[in-house]
Formats: sequence, C-alpha cells, structure tokens
Amino acid sequence: MSTTTPRLIAAAAALGASALVLSGCAGSSAAGNDSDDTFSATLVGGVAGDLSYTDTALAGLAQAKDELDVTTKHIETPDAAQGETLLRSAIPTSPDLLLSITLPLDTVVSIAEQYPDQLIALPDQADEGTELPDNVAAYTINVHEGSFLAGVVAGAMTESHVVGAIIGGQAPGLDQFALAYKQGVLAACPDCEVKLSYLNFQFADPALGKSTALDLHSDGADVIFQVAGGTGTGVIEAAKEGGFYAIGVDSDQDSVAPGTVITSMLKRVDANVLALITAAEEGDFASGFTQVGLADGATGLSWDTGSTVFEENAPTEAAAKIPAVKDLVEDFRAQILDGSLEVCDALNAPDSEACAALG
Repeated sequence: MSTTTPRLIAAAAALGASALVLSGCAGSSAAGNDSDDTFSATLVGGVAGDLSYTDTALAGLAQAKDELDVTTKHIETPDAAQGETLLRSAIPTSPDLLLSITLPLDTVVSIAEQYPDQLIALPDQADEGTELPDNVAAYTINVHEGSFLAGVVAGAMTESHVVGAIIGGQAPGLDQFALAYKQGVLAACPDCEVKLSYLNFQFADPALGKSTALDLHSDGADVIFQVAGGTGTGVIEAAKEGGFYAIGVDSDQDSVAPGTVITSMLKRVDANVLALITAAEEGDFASGFTQVGLADGATGLSWDTGSTVFEENAPTEAAAKIPAVKDLVEDFRAQILDGSLEVCDALNAPDSEACAALG
C-alpha cells in the first residue's frame, strides 16, 4: 500500500470552461484522439454544472485531455443509486483508467476485485482502513486545514459575531469541514457564536440551501460557509439577495456572486484527477491510499490561487478589511504547517484535544 505523499501537480481550476467541455448526457465523451494506442480515462459520477464538486473533478479531466493528449469521458450519475451500474457499464469499454468520485469504497473494491485488470482511481476517498486491491489507487484530501482557514476568514469578517455553516449531512467526512471551520472562527473571534446546520444528505436542492441560509441569517449569522454541493448554490443566492456573505467550497466560487462570496475553501479534486491520470499514463500507477493536505496544495483558499473577486466587488468597508484578514490567514497557515497549531480532524482523529475542545 502506498504511504508516500507526493507534491501534487498544479492544476488550473478553470471550472466553467471545463464543465462546458465535458458536460452532457450520461455516457457522453469529449472529443479526442480515438486511436487504439491513445491513453483513455473515464470518470464516473456526479453531474456537470454544479459549480462545485463535480465541476472541480471535471476541470482535472479537461486539463489531462489538454496537457497529456489523452481521450476522456464523463459518465454522469444523476441518480446515486445508479452509480454502481454505470461504473460497471464503463468497464467493457476498456478505459486505461477508470475514475470514480461518488461510489462507496466497498462497492468500488468489490468491482475492482471482479476486474483485476482494470485500473481504478479514486481522487477523493477517505481512508477507512480498507486494504485496497492492487488495481485501485485512492487520494485522501484532508480538508480540515483549509476549512480552519475558511473559519478564520469568517471570524475576522463577521460584524454580528454570529456565523454559520450549512453542511450536506452529518458524517465524519463532512464534520471534518464543519468542526475545523468552527475552530478557525473561534481562533479569530473567541466570542463569536458558530451555528452549524446539517441537512439530510441533500446535495442537489438549491431551494433548501437558500431557505436554510435565510433561517440562519434571521438568527444573526452574517457569514455562512456552505458545504453542500449543488444545494450550496442556494446558500450563495440567499446571501446575495439578503445582503450577507458566503464562503464557497470545493471549487473557486468567488465569481458565482462577486462581492458576496468572500473566498472559497478549495478541495483540489482536480489536481488529484490530473495526478492519477498522469501517473497511470506514465506507468507509475501506485495502489493504496495517498494522504494530501494543505502542505501539498490539495486544500486551501481561493485567495491562494490569486482570486481578488471579492476585493474588487465588495462594499468599500468590507473590501478594506481583506488585507488584514489575509495577513491573519497567513499567520495561522504558518502555524499549521510548522506543527505548532493542531487543527481538529473529525475524520481521522475525532478524539483529539483539538476536537474535544469544540464540545
């Protein structure tokens, strides 16, 4: 099992263009070289156009197509219950690499064991202690560090001293976002109140996201972090209409509502997709789990990639606060990277002192 954490290959998150290139009905394929000796990669899962998780993965697929001269295909799974069937349906087409972004690990492992000659990659998979077959490679993105920094931003920007987060469901992998965010808020604003609102694993309901955000705002929250996939677009819409602020997730969502989304907590599934395809094409496919985090560029903020959308579009008073907030973020980033600050990791270390301190 691979335990080495390589430096991720830098990947541009040009999500809008990538979604247009790779969107379409289930089973649609981006144009490419169809010769038999051209490396092929098929990604199964999600629905293009969510401006979040799926589009981030598709950005990596698009970059691989452009930079590596590989053929690519995206098979959408609008109904999660069809995911296993659609993944199995891709195997007879004999892709050199099959990537899955939404199926449970045990399902993927079962399929991989039945088809040992098919290389399968999981660009975003929590390490559940499962021994992976030799034909499966998985990247685990530890998002707690980036989520902590998002919390620092919220705590530094709030005027009401009440901030919120809307999370798609309550599970260790999602708590990894939520609790680290709470810790970051309290690090920047010890007297702030953090309201966490969990949904029932509903990731494609913008109306629900909007109503939940408006409820949080009515309770005083003036900055809300959305961790809810497509549902989160409703959170951003509510913030824009209601005159409060949002923090995006997974991809750079700053431009979804310029002047409303302060920053976005990046989960660089795109970089992992590109790295896995690159390794497989070069004959360096390594089975097992690889852990990546803040030090690898696998998580962080949209500011890290140069976004200045909020500063350029926000009200003058709010925009004027950003330079000092960025300095604060960098101070905390340095503490995380040098090991002097422990961030709550609700997925891998839920019983740590850092998590226990959050109640």
